[in-house]
Amino acid sequence: MSKILIVVMSILMFVAGAYAAVNYPPMAGYLGLKGTVITEVRTVPTTLTSTLTSQTTIATTMLSTSTYTVTSKEFITTTLIQVASFVTEVTRTVTTTVTAGGTTTVTPTTTTSTTTPSGTTAISAELINPSRIYFSDAFKVPGAVYVYDYQYHNLGILFNVTRGLISCFTFHPGIAEKVYYVDANTREIRLYLLGVGDYGKVFNHTTYIRCIRFGPENRLYFSEATGARENGKIYKIVMNEAKLYYEVKLQDVGGSWAGNFEFDDEGKLYLSSGNVVPANLYVVVDVNRAPSKIATFNFPVMGIRYVKGIILQAEGRRVSVNKGLLLTTFGSSIYLYDLDSRTLYKIYENSIFTWLSDVSF
Repeated sequence: MSKILIVVMSILMFVAGAYAAVNYPPMAGYLGLKGTVITEVRTVPTTLTSTLTSQTTIATTMLSTSTYTVTSKEFITTTLIQVASFVTEVTRTVTTTVTAGGTTTVTPTTTTSTTTPSGTTAISAELINPSRIYFSDAFKVPGAVYVYDYQYHNLGILFNVTRGLISCFTFHPGIAEKVYYVDANTREIRLYLLGVGDYGKVFNHTTYIRCIRFGPENRLYFSEATGARENGKIYKIVMNEAKLYYEVKLQDVGGSWAGNFEFDDEGKLYLSSGNVVPANLYVVVDVNRAPSKIATFNFPVMGIRYVKGIILQAEGRRVSVNKGLLLTTFGSSIYLYDLDSRTLYKIYENSIFTWLSDVSF
């Protein structure tokens, strides 16, 4: 009987381990399970190719589309954990749909200095590492989080929603499948589960929620703001309740604030003016003190995102940005501001987007 019991227990332990790997994918590594290479099926404009010379700029309007297949090991770390039916091996097809409309421009590898509409000089650059950027357009219907892949010069959609807009979004710092998002004209924080679907409302506030970010203690923070009418506020969510974290006094931020904020990895708070020109960046070192202005730009600065260890291709050479802020312009461009060198890089521009409102890696 003891031998039979041992066999039965062994079978039950194996089944339990497989179940854990299915329902809790991050455990797969500890169980010794390995995924195979994931095959992507991408839909891209027919005039684009996967190889571009350093002297070529491609611009097309109302592109037709065709499909080609590439294989990339890179998706093992970003997409494999979304699969809910693997034990030892997975071959998963991920389809990216590209909306072929408007004008799509591929920035050449050889870069030059460009000028923003208001005259602030920036250096055109492409991302090398990481090679993907995620962003939202506050007026695109339906609301979506877009992804641009610099390696393949491919624009796709990470996910879209069936109701409302997406003006701000943030990835959960520990669970990559969880993406929280906000329509700034509502009072809700909503959750999208990658690979599953729209989970729906997870928090409701008494007034409009403008921006959301994860910050100290890995808590979710959000803001309320009314532009130039009254002071703004940043709250942290504790036990599903909003606790005031910081009051943004208009007198300290040039008289207007749209609610955009961000934390760095040391807990320092950054603020951007929003949809005003000129727009400023501020840093709050101590929540008991007023913010300090660190930069001014002649274009609106909406969503900001703190980043570290970025590699760019700029002016024919590779450039490292130890720490910086991604900036969206409430227009068609995305910038990276190097906090150490005070250098501004333009890393993305596409005229099919007119209200870029948030950005992330």
